Amino acid sequence: MCDIQAIDVFEHSPIVEERDEYKLDTGGLQRGFDFNPDRMVIRRNRMSYNEDFAAVRAFRPCPADADVYYFEMKIAQLGASNQFCTCSIGVTSGPIFPLHKPVGWERGTFGYHGDDGCAFEQTGRGVQYGPIMKKGDVVGCGLNFIEKTIFFTHNGRMLGNAFHIIPDPPIYPSFSVKDEGEAIAVNLGCFPFRFDIDSYKSGLERAGISSLLGRIDQQADRIHEEEVRPKPSWPSKLSKRESSAFCVIGHDGLTVEHMGNAPDRGFCAVRTSTPCPTDVTVYYFEMSITAVSDAHEHCECSIGLSSSQFDTTHPVGWDRGTYGYHGDDGHKFGERGFGEPYANRMLKGDVIGCGVNFSTQEIFYTKNGEFIGPAFDVLPDSPFYPSFSVRLKGEKITINFGRSPFRFNIDEYASIFKPVESDSTSSSSASGTEESFVEEESENRGMNLSGLFAHMRAMGEEMNRQEEERRRSEVERKRREEEERRRSEEENRRRRNEVENRRREEEARRRIEEERTRREEEGRRIREEREKDRKMAEMSKTIDELKAKLESALVMPDLNTVSDEELKAIFERGEKVKRKMRMENKCLRV
Repeated sequence: MCDIQAIDVFEHSPIVEERDEYKLDTGGLQRGFDFNPDRMVIRRNRMSYNEDFAAVRAFRPCPADADVYYFEMKIAQLGASNQFCTCSIGVTSGPIFPLHKPVGWERGTFGYHGDDGCAFEQTGRGVQYGPIMKKGDVVGCGLNFIEKTIFFTHNGRMLGNAFHIIPDPPIYPSFSVKDEGEAIAVNLGCFPFRFDIDSYKSGLERAGISSLLGRIDQQADRIHEEEVRPKPSWPSKLSKRESSAFCVIGHDGLTVEHMGNAPDRGFCAVRTSTPCPTDVTVYYFEMSITAVSDAHEHCECSIGLSSSQFDTTHPVGWDRGTYGYHGDDGHKFGERGFGEPYANRMLKGDVIGCGVNFSTQEIFYTKNGEFIGPAFDVLPDSPFYPSFSVRLKGEKITINFGRSPFRFNIDEYASIFKPVESDSTSSSSASGTEESFVEEESENRGMNLSGLFAHMRAMGEEMNRQEEERRRSEVERKRREEEERRRSEEENRRRRNEVENRRREEEARRRIEEERTRREEEGRRIREEREKDRKMAEMSKTIDELKAKLESALVMPDLNTVSDEELKAIFERGEKVKRKMRMENKCLRV
């Protein structure tokens, strides 16, 4: 292994003098790194554990008043066991920094890893983001405090935003390596960057000016609409006239209960008599599931919007001009009878919210105070009404149009899209500053105020389109993760079923083998008993024959007529019979 002092990867000399904000925390370096402070080169010197990491972060946190903060690292040397880099780059927050974990695995850390090209956000499970890192690559990390995003670069090329969140300060540039002998060079601003960060900042400044003018344009349009159009009344209760005959609406007009025996598929729908207001930035209402059917754990209700053409026998979302989120399968339905996966099913006690964002022309939903995401990027034809449906007997829902506090913080959400309003108590100098800025910008561009507003409106629409694409990609990413999780669960379930089937087959084979063994034992026992009975029968027959012979041999003749020789012969014949019987009895005993 070469000396770390001989590793020199930066082509240029330092452009600024060495200060604390360009240094690394040497307290962490002593735990697993060799360090060359002149060229900011660090190398892994030992393995604390078999598969442990060694991490380090900057001595000073990122400046809190900066719009953009950026830093880089260069892969100077790979470990002996890999063809690619096992290091990571990112940011960490908080006073506690895990020195044995890669950046992105722990809470408050966000990192981009070189071994698999994945981005890790406060967890050990990453998502595919960029290319893997190799020797000589220059990888950068940037924090955009204006848009609250974290992005990465690879050899001077922007990879895009990896995280749409900024951790709580203080925020530190952080690095980690795994393989022994792997070395990286850190550039916290002492050397020229490979990525053109100045051009990136200039683009943000132009976007900021466009955003300001766009907000001024929206404010002017809103004020004009408020002056010429009277404010309509808002929905406050459900309409008994626009409801199914098989559901009961409460006396306050805010509860709906299914009574059963509904025709067709059993749906009972209801809507308000007053349409949603269209002169606001965001309109929002909520539905609480207070009771479900005894035969189901979930609720087969729906919530959404509908136009004036409303069928009370269909759920919200099946008919033209209706858009709904259904609780039986968690799908969203937009003007058709088949839906698309959107969220989880609804259960008893859930609070489901539906909102209309007129700034982005979107319909979104919330669940138990959490924002689910945009469901539809189109609005029904005006006027459109808050609408609901129930299907099973016993289902009951309660509607909240704003009389009580919402579960979801709608004010915080609406403030993101709310146009900038002029404060009546603000000084005339502040107001004059914005007007002078607009007039100066109009003169520089060679157009009048209305032309400038039109140009800014077009830029705002383009920015909204890009934001919509980002949101859609985020929804698609979550959908893919959910699909992957579902597939993993199905695979685990399939494996468990296979193990259970093999166990049952083995148990059946064992029982069959036991039954076969039992039957063989029973047959052998029967054969032995039959053989014993046969031998006993033969023995009895032999004994009977011997008894008959003995009786015939022992018949005594008349002694007066028998001579001595004949009598002697009879006695000898009797002795022979006795000896023969004794021999046969011995054989039988044996």
